[in-house]
Amino acid sequence: TIKIAIYIDGDLYSFDGLADRDGKPVFYTSHFFSTGIMHSVNESHDLFYYSLRDIPEDLKDAGLKTLKAFNARETFFHLEYFRTKKDKKIVALEVNMRPPGALTTDMFNFANDIDIYQEWANVVVNNRFDSKYDRKYHCCYIGRKYVNNYKHSRQEIFEKYGKYIVADTVIPDVFSAAIGNYAYIARHQDLNKILEIAKFILS
Repeated sequence: TIKIAIYIDGDLYSFDGLADRDGKPVFYTSHFFSTGIMHSVNESHDLFYYSLRDIPEDLKDAGLKTLKAFNARETFFHLEYFRTKKDKKIVALEVNMRPPGALTTDMFNFANDIDIYQEWANVVVNNRFDSKYDRKYHCCYIGRKYVNNYKHSRQEIFEKYGKYIVADTVIPDVFSAAIGNYAYIARHQDLNKILEIAKFILS
């Protein structure tokens, strides 16, 4: 038996959302990940990821075609892709017909000022999604690991960036190797501010 390993040098993106019972994606968004989950687990890298306010057309096209190919109906979805660093091509990685992990569904709400849980119920019961959304904010998950040392305390984080932090919480141990032991969720309309906050929390 010959085993072939293929390494793809690229950045990780997701295409996430909710499809109705007719297969129409009634809500969708996309996230950029600072590192892959494998690196986070195996090398104790810190992980942060944030939603995009504008989804690149090639990523959107790949996501919609994947949903159609898998006949996604009345379900959340979490699709992952690489954008190769050499030629900027979209390469499929993973297909999940379930909600994305961590606190991402809460990030749907914070980024768009909606209630995705109520809308999921609306889809299941009435096949209807009532909320209007326009991706008002970049919403960012920032995970800290207890094995790593950080310069700034929780108090210092809130003193400097508290008005942009919409949630913070302990993460259950079963997930902590991948996404951290403690998480902050921040939102802002400006991506540069989001990156500034993530850098401060993880430095």
